[in-house]
Amino acid sequence: MMKIYDMRWFLVFAIAALLASPAAADTATPGPKAIIARAGTSALILLDVTTTVADATKSHTPHDQTMTQLETLALQTLRTESDRLPHSAMLTARVLYDKIAALNPAYNVATYAGAEKVFEMTISRQALLSQYDALAAQIAHGTVTAPLKIDVTGELPPV
Repeated sequence: MMKIYDMRWFLVFAIAALLASPAAADTATPGPKAIIARAGTSALILLDVTTTVADATKSHTPHDQTMTQLETLALQTLRTESDRLPHSAMLTARVLYDKIAALNPAYNVATYAGAEKVFEMTISRQALLSQYDALAAQIAHGTVTAPLKIDVTGELPPV
């Protein structure tokens, strides 16, 4: 038979464990998520960079540095996913993030304002595989030339 004294300690540890779990989960920041939206000769990969954009906004990172980081992530994703798309001649990464609007007073939480398409990065699979290191260096230096095409259609949230 368990003593009341032992039962109190059990409850204290159980409650502490329950309270610690959500705190640990909130500090974990998942990285970008890639989804192959279309395979075939011209593949489309959706790249959700919501956490990366949120982290950059919270840390007041300048937009040019954030864009360089997103372009690097997109190029890395294209390279990683190219192995799964051997029959695709062209690869496109569409970089998106979730926009958050004002607080909803009824629920006291931020409201979803839609997805923002920041840019699309397109390149042939052959050029990606043969020139990956040179392309990564170009992005790092802020200059992008053919065969890599970046079409910026959206904007980042204010810093």
